[in-house]
Amino acid sequence: MRSVLEITAALLLVVVAGVRSAPVAAAPKPFVLAILPDTQHYSESYPEIFTSQTQWIVDNLAKQNILFVIHEGDVTNRNTDSQWKRGLKSMSVLDGKVPYSVLPGNHDIGFLGLTGSRDTSGLNKHFPVSKLSKQPGFGGVFEANRIDNNYFTFSAEGTDYLLLFLEFGPRDAVLQWASRIIAANPTRRVIVTSHAHTYFDNTLQGSKSSHVSNPESYGIGSGANNGQKVWDKLIRKHPNILMVLNGHMHNGVDGGYGRLTGTGDAGNKVFQMLADYQDGVKGGNGFLRLLTFDAAARKISVTTYSPYVNQFKTDAGNQFEYNDVELGPLTRQRAPRVATRAAAA
Repeated sequence: MRSVLEITAALLLVVVAGVRSAPVAAAPKPFVLAILPDTQHYSESYPEIFTSQTQWIVDNLAKQNILFVIHEGDVTNRNTDSQWKRGLKSMSVLDGKVPYSVLPGNHDIGFLGLTGSRDTSGLNKHFPVSKLSKQPGFGGVFEANRIDNNYFTFSAEGTDYLLLFLEFGPRDAVLQWASRIIAANPTRRVIVTSHAHTYFDNTLQGSKSSHVSNPESYGIGSGANNGQKVWDKLIRKHPNILMVLNGHMHNGVDGGYGRLTGTGDAGNKVFQMLADYQDGVKGGNGFLRLLTFDAAARKISVTTYSPYVNQFKTDAGNQFEYNDVELGPLTRQRAPRVATRAAAA
């Protein structure tokens, strides 16, 4: 008959063995959002460059852990059927492989892309709601049968996200709709994309009298909101907004880029960035942005890469990190603080 001491020792061995064999939780895997800045000249003259971008994304989905592809607008240059067909062919490489969304830039609107009206029939003919709504995470649109303003959701690293896509120079009614969508998803971190928002001087578009190509200066009228107005009317008011992305402003062959970090009414940091390479060789030489979200390291890394020429842009305006970023799950909204304006990073 075994003694009490022997039985106790045996039980301790079992406990220790159980502790040793207990599975260790895997660290959350960083994920990537792929950003396609203005592709207008590719759709017009260099479709092979556009396709090289989307094909590279598909070929590197697993390696990079790319979860979504964001087009920042200006799919076309002259809003013609032939350019839309080329753009659709390049973007369709992503179909069934990775979810994506598009929005109208100024060159995608009106006769010959001159933005004389809010006619986006070309966009909605080639990227109808019926097409994009089949993708995982599709949430809805502002207007029935128009993809101009839409949103998606996804989850990664234990955090829920909402991707919101807004028209060029969004109208007040659009901003009100967006506000309702964001408020209805208080535990999702929100990333907003609109064609014009941040300027290449690291300020919000429309915040200075020297700024050009402001949305309200086009034929879509005074109802269009520029970056500063979108900040004041929408972005600053929601504590779960994390980031705003845009294209539109180009600034020579080295590219249009700019960034600033704003502080919302609740004290939350909002990272806002411009990327647009259309003035480069062949309309941009295929440069795209890769945003890597690493919750464990509390950082977002930004790289700019062209699969067409297999090169990185490594200057400080195109390769940088945001550190000490809150990327964990949201459980509740924080109480608002005194409002502040966006400040340059």
